[in-house]
Order: sequence, then structure tokens, then C-alpha cells
Amino acid sequence: MKILEKDELCWCGSNKRYEDCHMNFDLKINKQAKKLKALSPSIKMIKNKKDIEGIKAAAVVNNGLLDMVESRIKAGISTDDINTWCEEYLKEHNVSASDAKAIIKELKEIDLVNDNKLAGYILDSVMRTKKGPKVFYNKLFERKLDVNKEDFIYSEEKEEEIIDDLINKLYDKKKSLPIKKQKEQLYQKLLRDGFSSGLVEHKINQISFIDESKATIDKDIIKLNKKYEKLPNDEKKDKMIRSLIQKGYEYHDIIKVIK
Repeated sequence: MKILEKDELCWCGSNKRYEDCHMNFDLKINKQAKKLKALSPSIKMIKNKKDIEGIKAAAVVNNGLLDMVESRIKAGISTDDINTWCEEYLKEHNVSASDAKAIIKELKEIDLVNDNKLAGYILDSVMRTKKGPKVFYNKLFERKLDVNKEDFIYSEEKEEEIIDDLINKLYDKKKSLPIKKQKEQLYQKLLRDGFSSGLVEHKINQISFIDESKATIDKDIIKLNKKYEKLPNDEKKDKMIRSLIQKGYEYHDIIKVIK
């Protein structure tokens, strides 16, 4: 720390002679720094009581700002949204526009308000809600996030793990359908959820499907008989067969039960 001449005005702004103000304090700081073999702080780092109170007040505002951002940030919002939140919050707390700009800049530098941080939140949210990598990359595109996709890896192992979990949950609900329909609905569901078609097809082909559709086809035939009851028998039978095929039943199974 630079030591001033005794008769110079003190650097703290008190309008007192340096000798009568901070000189002894500064000498002690330099002595301690030398003893510890450390750099002594610059004059700019030494704060008076007024400065310290200001720092405390700013800390309260900044901590509140961080809490606000962390509680609201989630997938589906943009960095522009976050900037707006920060600006509004700081304005409500009587922070000047220039100081607010500096604070937001600091938040970006600590990696809180930027596209990379938001992309990380989106990836985590997509995986937690059991959606596939295509959903993640579509969200990046929709939000126009300027990130390197290679920094955010949705691994094939993770994708496979989530597909397995979804299939296990959905499979029992599909047993009442014909096997063809079970496969079709699982495939379409997983594709809609953003999973890779090749991996989905591979996983579905590994399943030993159980066909419990006998009771279901009987119910469907009753409904179709009622729907087409006014048609001539041949036309009625033709329409019923077509409808049942569309529902996923095999032709050889249909003709066994249809009258």
C-alpha cells in the first residue's frame, strides 16, 4: 500500500491530514503484509464506514436477486427473460440503471445468466421428464440459445435407460391390444417423446409381447355389429373386417370370430 506524506490529505476523503487519519492504519497493514509475505491491499480496497454500510445493503439486494433467479429459472425460459427479471428486481430496489447493468454483467460472468447455464437446466429437465434428445435439441433451437451442442451430451446410454423405463411402464397397459397395435403405439409414443427411431425400434424388437386381446376383439365386434346393423350382411362384414384390421387385429384372428 502506498504511504502518503504526513501533511497530505488522507485518501479516505475525511479532509484530515494523513498523519492524523489513516497513516498508522496503513503502516500496520503494510507491516502485516510483509510479515505474511503477502501483497498489501490497494487504497481502493480499504473502505470507510459509509462504504461498508453501502456494501452490506448491496449484499442484501444481490442475495435476494440470486435467490429470485434460482427459484424461477427453468426450462422454457430465455436468457432475455432472466435479464428482464433482474432489471425489474433491481429497479424495484432503487438500483440505478448503470449499477443494474454492472450487476447483470457480473451474474453472466459467474455463469448464472447465460445460454450455457440455461441449456444445462433444459437438459436436466428433459431427462427428468423422460423425454428424448430430439426434444432437448428442439428446445435449444426454439430458444435460439448460442451454445456448443457438444458441451451438452444426451448419451445413448441415458436414452436407452429412459426408453427401458418407459416401456416397462407402458407395456402392461397395452396387453389388451393385438401385438401389432402394441408395437405401433409404443413406437409412436416414444418417437413423439423425442427418442431416436433406430434405438426405439431396437428396444421394441427385444420385447416378448403377450397378446391378451381375445376379450377386446369380442367387445369390438359387439360395437361394430351395432354400428353396422342396418347394412346388408356382406357389406357389414367387409366394414367390420376393415375396422378390426385398422385396430391392429390380424386377419386370420378376425375371421375366426366374426360372423
